Amino acid sequence: MSQPHSGERSGLPEWPGTPQRADFVDHPPSTPNYAAGTAWAPPVTQQWGPPMGQPWGAGPDGSQFVPQSSPSGRPRRLTSAPGRLGLVSALAVLLVAVALVVLQFTPGRGYARAAGIPRPQVPRSQTQPIPAYPTAVTPKMSDGVVLINGELDDGFSSGTGIVLSDSGLVLTNYHVVAGTTYLTAQPAGGSRNYQADLLGRNIWADVALLQLRGAGGLVTADLAADPVRIGDRVIVVGNGDGGGVLLASGGSVIDIDAAVSLESAFGGYGFDEAVGMIQSTAGAIPGYSGGPTYNDAIQVVGVTSAGQDPDDEEMITYSIPIETATAIAEDIAAGRESEQTRIGPVGWLGVDFGTRNVAVVTAVQQGSPAEMIGLTAGSTINSFDSHPINSASGFLRIAESYDPGDVVVVAWQDEQGQPRETTVTLATSPTN
Repeated sequence: MSQPHSGERSGLPEWPGTPQRADFVDHPPSTPNYAAGTAWAPPVTQQWGPPMGQPWGAGPDGSQFVPQSSPSGRPRRLTSAPGRLGLVSALAVLLVAVALVVLQFTPGRGYARAAGIPRPQVPRSQTQPIPAYPTAVTPKMSDGVVLINGELDDGFSSGTGIVLSDSGLVLTNYHVVAGTTYLTAQPAGGSRNYQADLLGRNIWADVALLQLRGAGGLVTADLAADPVRIGDRVIVVGNGDGGGVLLASGGSVIDIDAAVSLESAFGGYGFDEAVGMIQSTAGAIPGYSGGPTYNDAIQVVGVTSAGQDPDDEEMITYSIPIETATAIAEDIAAGRESEQTRIGPVGWLGVDFGTRNVAVVTAVQQGSPAEMIGLTAGSTINSFDSHPINSASGFLRIAESYDPGDVVVVAWQDEQGQPRETTVTLATSPTN
């Protein structure tokens, strides 16, 4: 799937037209809809983190969802990872369910995620923000939405996607699919599960474009023509905690040019700042990543990406403006590659680094180009294709711009302290 840096990609589906508007079923925050079948459950005063091996979510009977907690309060992208810790006893699950019945709902508590950095030059709304409130998932909210599941080397990840074409082009966050070896996507409310291929990504912007294999006649999302304004009501919808059922909650926009500090996508070393985000009180939870942020006409105004539960008890959600995300998706679909927007798989050396942000190799993948040239654990990479390497994240950022088959010169110091240098041909990365 690798393409030349300046080449054009052909054979991709045409971009969809603009779908029709639809009516919005309004549930004001003062009178939230708790009717049977509402696929959302309010957070509780105490944060009940579900067992990680259990794919929690609201079922067709309206059974409750248990939100994950994030005790550290550090930035968090809203991808669910339900498969990492294995089985949980049925007794523990029952005790949590009983506790949920007796606990009272307190608005604005439950999700510790990302630290917002609002920009002071952006005018603030003079009206009081609407606190996060639950709402029913209507058929219109399900249109053009897919539930994404991915296999990782050590478990599973789950998120949400937005259908851009009836032939299966799907927009999502890159962090939803990062590190996966196999992807599937299921249209919300449908029964068919499609295998999904990553066409391209922009790690810096956290945007990815997927192609569903064999897809045709899919319902596409209704994309808004106009951006949101501060004070507008919005609704977020997604694959809540990977439960396989759409959940939804609403709130209002409090900033349209917010910055947020998120864990770096390049190895998780430190934090990177995402800018130009829509900040709202909509209350997204893990699994919503990559899904739609709707305006009050149920048109997509953003791609839900991160959230938090700060000390002031506001449930904050951050979304990439849809015009920003679709501009990147259009470049990928047209084969327009740039320094940050990549088409197809990337080149692969086959080395791993530890938790410290240093360019010391902790493992070499079997059969990788690194193994072939004699790189071993304990070696320190000094340069890659004449680029000086001073950290693990620095190596990952530079390597992101290379394709399979590229020939590079790698210089390193082996574990005995001896300098070494050789030419190597990069392979294809086995993960997305």
